[in-house]
Amino acid sequence: MARKHLLIFGLVSLFIFSATIPNAANGAYDCTRARAWYDKGNNAKNNNERAIFYFKKAIELCPDYIDAHINLSKCYMQGHEYKKAANVCRKGLEIDPFSPDLHMILGSAYKISGEFGKAKVEYEKATELDPEDENSWKLLGRLYLYILYSNYDAAAKAFEKAYSIKAEAITLYYWSNAFYKMHDYSNAIEKARLCVEHYPNMPLGYNMLSWIYSSSKDAKYLNSKKAIDHANKVQHLEGPMSWKLSVLAAALARNNEFVTAVSSEAKSIENFNTRYWGPTITKLWLNEKRFRLKQYKRGIPYTNGDFRP
Repeated sequence: MARKHLLIFGLVSLFIFSATIPNAANGAYDCTRARAWYDKGNNAKNNNERAIFYFKKAIELCPDYIDAHINLSKCYMQGHEYKKAANVCRKGLEIDPFSPDLHMILGSAYKISGEFGKAKVEYEKATELDPEDENSWKLLGRLYLYILYSNYDAAAKAFEKAYSIKAEAITLYYWSNAFYKMHDYSNAIEKARLCVEHYPNMPLGYNMLSWIYSSSKDAKYLNSKKAIDHANKVQHLEGPMSWKLSVLAAALARNNEFVTAVSSEAKSIENFNTRYWGPTITKLWLNEKRFRLKQYKRGIPYTNGDFRP
């Protein structure tokens, strides 16, 4: 009888002990279920709220599921919930501080929130962890190009690295723009022409050439006819979008066609889309466009070009 009681006591103790210590089999089972929720999240691409629910469920079942953290933060970014995205990234980085994706997304959340110094740190960390990912180099370069104006050379180097990894029209455009900001118009034209040569049916190279020929601070590169021709090519390829109308306005003003330039710039402001850069950047650009409009109304070609073409 005593032996029977001892056996029962041992079995009960073993059950209690096993219930209080993480069990590998139980953990694997939870993470297996989590993968099913994660897959549902990936398949819910057209329903952001539903995808968020699925990825949160995956993390609930398997808290160390880094891919679920990455995709959940992307969903929050897509839904313009930047603080939530940043919180998910930070929690994920506590688990895996070497995830370049989490650093990259966190950097973007910081950038949109106006925390540019923190964004720079995160983008740089992403490039260190995965130096062969062109996206992190482009994000870092854009930060230098459009926000941290003190280092256009660093922007050019970042875009050069990105282009060496993956040749894309948008990277050539940014690269050309970085040289333009440094007043290195020869290299700016070279990269823009390369963009036109390799991607003749895309407006980016023509856009950059129009901007250089209409607003260069070096008189030998100013050419109003070329500027207007390239701006019209942009319009032909993609229509009168906000920033493209602004490029045409600059080209027209350089050619002393101020009445048409005012009309084009005014239309550009009317069509202005505040979702593209985030509240901080779009406000700066809109102010820049309004300033140009005032200049054109006074018959003064705008040649500063320090914000962005």
